[in-house]
Amino acid sequence: MPGDSPPRCMPGDQAADIPRGPGSYVLVLWMAKPCPLAIGSLGRVTLPGGFLLYTGSARGGLRGRLQHYLRRPAHLHWHIDYLMQAAEILEIWYAESPARLECVWAGRLRGAGLKAATRHFGSSDCRCPTHLFHANIRPSPDLLAEPDLRVITLAIEGDSQRGVAGAPAVPRG
Repeated sequence: MPGDSPPRCMPGDQAADIPRGPGSYVLVLWMAKPCPLAIGSLGRVTLPGGFLLYTGSARGGLRGRLQHYLRRPAHLHWHIDYLMQAAEILEIWYAESPARLECVWAGRLRGAGLKAATRHFGSSDCRCPTHLFHANIRPSPDLLAEPDLRVITLAIEGDSQRGVAGAPAVPRG
């Protein structure tokens, strides 16, 4: 049920470090197995298990938007809000910028070989085929080739280090 889970938390004081200004972000999510979900205007879709990457922008401010996701929103507004009811956030990649980088980053993820998890997810206000991608192995932020990218690795309350059973580790070159 939306809003029933304990809030997720950022290790240390990382929430305070997130800029209040506009920016773009990628939520790196994990779902252990395929999951059918009713997602607003998209209707019922079955999303693949594994790693899911969602690109978004926060023109009203990164800190507020990212804290919205960490609270498991009770009011489901955006496509990603519906997905957040079934998936766990592993990492947040973000960059503070007035430019909307979500479409650029979606193109880079597609160019790196990531497949669309489903069409039209999060892209109703642009011409991108989707802003939600699937990966079988844990992706690296290097896929975005973004010099100002910052990465936050998340923990669930009570976990000392966020580990996901069955989740492959990030390959390091």
